[in-house]
Formats: sequence, structure tokens, C-alpha cells
Amino acid sequence: MKGPTTGVLHFLDRLVRPIFDLVRQLEMYKSAGNLLPLAQFITFDVTDLYTMIPRNGALDALGRFLVKNSLHGKIGNLSVDAILKLARLVLDTNYFVYNQKYYRQIKGRAMGSPFTMTLANVYM
Repeated sequence: MKGPTTGVLHFLDRLVRPIFDLVRQLEMYKSAGNLLPLAQFITFDVTDLYTMIPRNGALDALGRFLVKNSLHGKIGNLSVDAILKLARLVLDTNYFVYNQKYYRQIKGRAMGSPFTMTLANVYM
């Protein structure tokens, strides 16, 4: 969690997470009286989701999500393309140390990474 791209991970998380903040949107929707009394919410847990997210599938989902929620092709001051390039950078340079050896994670996303939860939610 102290790798060279940690700052980029935090930046991406702060940039994308507010767009995906579904709970807050549902609370506002409910307080406006827009939910029917019969509305039900269901939650579920996917076992080992973070380590099972495919790189290309995650990037495709993120790209569609960003385009759908962008204003003139931008989220904040960054273009969707720039955000996707940053996401590719952090996904492709995920390294960790195990038994005093360096490894590059090639499958799934890093547990505990600030951007992984947001990316997993977008992917799902």
C-alpha cells in the first residue's frame, strides 16, 4: 500500500467514488418520497471479488461508467481518456512483496487499495 502509484490510487478514488455513491442517492430519493412502500433493497457479497476482477472487463466497465456520467467528456478537470490512462497505469503496475521478493499482481486487483472498492462496484 506504499507503492509508487498509491497517490494515483487515492486520486482516482476521490474522483470516481462520489459519482458512484449509490447509498447517498438512494437516501435522497427516499427522503423526497419517491420510493414505493413495497420497494425492497437487496445486498450480496461476492467471494474474492477483488482478486477475480478481470483487468479488461474492469477498464471497459469503468470507461462506460465514466462516459455515461461525464460532462462534455470530463469528470472534474480530467478527460475520460486521461482517467482511463491513470487507471491502466495503476492496474498494470501493482506490485507487492512476499518473503522478501517482489511480485507483480497479474490477476485481480489489490486488496486494501483505495481505488479497488470503487472499481469493483463499477464493474459489478
